[in-house]
Amino acid sequence: MNKKNDIEVLIGGIKYTLSGYESSEYMVKIAAYINGKLDEIQQNIAPGGWLDNESRNILLQINIADDYYKEIDRNSALIEEKNQADKAYFNLKHELFDVNEMVEKLSAQNKALKDELAAEKKKSEERLSEDYKRHEDELKEANRKLKEELDEANRRLEEEIEAGKKKIEEAEQKIEEEKKKVEKTSEELEQAVKKNRELEETIDDLLR
Repeated sequence: MNKKNDIEVLIGGIKYTLSGYESSEYMVKIAAYINGKLDEIQQNIAPGGWLDNESRNILLQINIADDYYKEIDRNSALIEEKNQADKAYFNLKHELFDVNEMVEKLSAQNKALKDELAAEKKKSEERLSEDYKRHEDELKEANRKLKEELDEANRRLEEEIEAGKKKIEEAEQKIEEEKKKVEKTSEELEQAVKKNRELEETIDDLLR
């Protein structure tokens, strides 16, 4: 169990003893926050004006409540931003999965086409070999066309695969950017939650 700390602070020019399980630095920070709010109230009073203690305390509580609810709104905005980033991250992962699936499909089609062309070439060579002497010119022309078709088919498939790989790289880069954005938003959210907790503890201390 944490040790209870007692510390003397000045709030509004009056010495108070704060007691709690928080650190001395934290309680000094709370006192400084309240003094800052009191200074803001004093600066907004017209020259020569005066506020009784009750009015000043009410204004102080209003200002603290204003900070508190602004922090709540900011937290809500950060949470929404994080949710949007998470959604974008999920969509990019889904897109990356689709691209990978497309590349695998294209690779399978490329292999099947190569196998089919190789088998067709073999059949053609076997068929033409019987009449090679009589149809030597026809054989050379058929092989040339077959090679051109194979080269063209391979070129098209390789271009599609390269395009798919490029799309994957772009998707991965987007995922990394969204990931960094999520991490940054999470850090801001943690800081906002911490500040919100401190405000709630401040209000609790004031209401004790």
